[in-house]
Amino acid sequence: MKMNEDYLMREFEGSSLMAGALFNKKAETVELKLEADAQGDGLSIQEMMMRMIVAHKINAAENYLFALKEQISDKDMRLLGEWFYMELEKLSDEALAAADFSKAEMIQGKEELLASLNKAKD
Repeated sequence: MKMNEDYLMREFEGSSLMAGALFNKKAETVELKLEADAQGDGLSIQEMMMRMIVAHKINAAENYLFALKEQISDKDMRLLGEWFYMELEKLSDEALAAADFSKAEMIQGKEELLASLNKAKD
């Protein structure tokens, strides 16, 4: 399992660097800090969610994303949501299936997030 997680992390890191090189810009990130974890390390929300993705806990990561809606600004929520779904789009259908997730769920979640943010604007 550890080897699979390492492989996925390398794939995510490599594809993020490639996207930055192609578009000649660094991806904007949301570096919101969480409470310190058990080891005393403060993790960004993105780091926490990436760990969930790599551990095949995509549903938990998506639930966590939606739970943050009341705790962070709409701007940060939009950036975090865009980052999260962009990371999921990098995964193959097989990788999504291994995490009991699908492209359809990804599309639905992204649409729900954007709709809730647009509704909040009104």
